[in-house]
Amino acid sequence: MATYNLNYTGNMAQSQYVYFYENITSAIDTSLLSGKKLLFYVRGRKTNWIRTIAAYPTDSGDWNSPTYINNDRYWTLRLTNLYPTSSNITTYDKTSSLAKRQGIFVSPINETYDIEVYYTNVSYAVMLNLSAATKIEGIKIVLNVSVDKSFDHIETDNPISYYTEYANNDLIAADIPDEGYSSSNNRDSQYGTQNWQPTYDT
Repeated sequence: MATYNLNYTGNMAQSQYVYFYENITSAIDTSLLSGKKLLFYVRGRKTNWIRTIAAYPTDSGDWNSPTYINNDRYWTLRLTNLYPTSSNITTYDKTSSLAKRQGIFVSPINETYDIEVYYTNVSYAVMLNLSAATKIEGIKIVLNVSVDKSFDHIETDNPISYYTEYANNDLIAADIPDEGYSSSNNRDSQYGTQNWQPTYDT
C-alpha cells in the first residue's frame, strides 16, 4: 500500500496531476491488461465520498487505445485532482460524467481517499460502470488531499470542514453505474459540509 499527499497552498494551480507508481506487475498477469482501460474506485474515509475516475493513459494518451508507462517494477498511473470551487464542482462533477472519463477528480478537501484499481474493456462512453470492470487485487492506494489557509482559491461561501474520523466506516460502499457516482440515496450518505450530488444521467 502506497500513500500519496496533495496539499494545496499559496498560489498553486487548482488543477494538479497526481501520479501513482504501483507494482501492478506483481498483482496480475499484465497481458490481461492489453488494450484495457484502467479505473480508480475512490472512497473517502471520513465523508464516504465515492467516485469512479478513469486513469489517464500515461503512455499513449489515447482513451480508445490506452497504454500506460510501465516497467518490471511499477506502472505509472495518473489522475487530475481539481480543487472544489463552486465553478469546478458544477462544471466537472455535478453536470456530466465527461470529466471523470477524462481522469478528472473533484475532491472534497481535508480527506483521505482509499483507491482501488480496476480494468475494463467496455466503450469509452460507459467505462465508469464498475459492474463491467474487474478489480486488480492487492493494489491499494491512499491519497491525502488537504489545503492550507494560505491557498488563494478558498471560497468563503464554500466552507471547508474538518471531520471526525471513525474507527470503522459504517456506511456501505455502493455500486457505481455509467455516471461515475452512486445514486443510491441511503447507501452513499456523505458526512460533512463540503459535499454535493450530481444531477445528470448518462
